[in-house]
Amino acid sequence: AIIQTSPIGGPLLTGHPYTLEVNAADDSQVVRVWARATGALTQEAQVNGPSSLLLTGTIPASMASAGTVTVEAEAQDNSGLTTVATPVEFQVVDGVAPVVAGSVPAQAIVPGSTLVLTVTADDAFGVASEAVLVTGAASYSSSPSLAGMPTHDVRTYSISIPSGAAGGEPIHVSIAGGDARGNIGQTTLELVVADSAAPTIVSLAPADDATSVGLLTLPSVEFSEAVVGLDGGSFFLLEGSTPVAATVSVAGNARS
Repeated sequence: AIIQTSPIGGPLLTGHPYTLEVNAADDSQVVRVWARATGALTQEAQVNGPSSLLLTGTIPASMASAGTVTVEAEAQDNSGLTTVATPVEFQVVDGVAPVVAGSVPAQAIVPGSTLVLTVTADDAFGVASEAVLVTGAASYSSSPSLAGMPTHDVRTYSISIPSGAAGGEPIHVSIAGGDARGNIGQTTLELVVADSAAPTIVSLAPADDATSVGLLTLPSVEFSEAVVGLDGGSFFLLEGSTPVAATVSVAGNARS
């Protein structure tokens, strides 16, 4: 008997392992089993002594079309009699998802700009579908139709970055590509909106030209966003024109 043991049931899949088993039985003793696979893959094996034989391997992922594998087998007993099995044909279909990739220009993503996303999709059998979803600081989705099932597809998507997007806000890009058998390849990009606005002072205490300021009042400055460089090299306390020894303390939010 010639049977398929892996995968169990269904066709053989490109890019996946397979096991085809040949079993022989005799009223005396089986001394030799031989088998050969031809078609989408070629393999031959023989064992002397055991009554079973395995053809194992992996269907090449690079196969560009469906096909069949035909297995022939024969067994010989200890009397020299040989029996030839009826050839068995196995179907081979696409088992590999498209390979998808996305890229953006190596430049800052600023509010109010247009982000150009380039997507490539490759599949030996052909790419049947593609989808792009953008969430976070920008919102965008597209599922274009791919005519002709191209094996290599390159296309661009223009994504508008809202003018109100905040610096540091994330942009999540999800890309998927599918083939005719429903195999789906996916990838993601994690991007960030660049901080294009300089921080501003939103409050100052004591206020400029304030009078009757208490001796224990601690001067403070609050900025519109988190900043760096808040230290004794950027802030000075003066009495008239004379420097006064002081320590600069930064709040946990780095804004004051």
